[in-house]
Amino acid sequence: MSAAVFAVAHGINPILPVAFVVGVLAVLLFRWSGSIWSGVVLHGVNNATALLASPFFALAGA
Repeated sequence: MSAAVFAVAHGINPILPVAFVVGVLAVLLFRWSGSIWSGVVLHGVNNATALLASPFFALAGA
């Protein structure tokens, strides 16, 4: 349920499925580690990946 809330909080757009998966992974990491910081790191890695990949997709014309 929290993954769905996380996804919808990012808006109904093409990002929704990715946000849902990141939310599910964050919950699993929290349950495994007992700390929210693993989810925070995952979120940061996801955002950094999106930020760094954007110019490559723009150059490729995608």
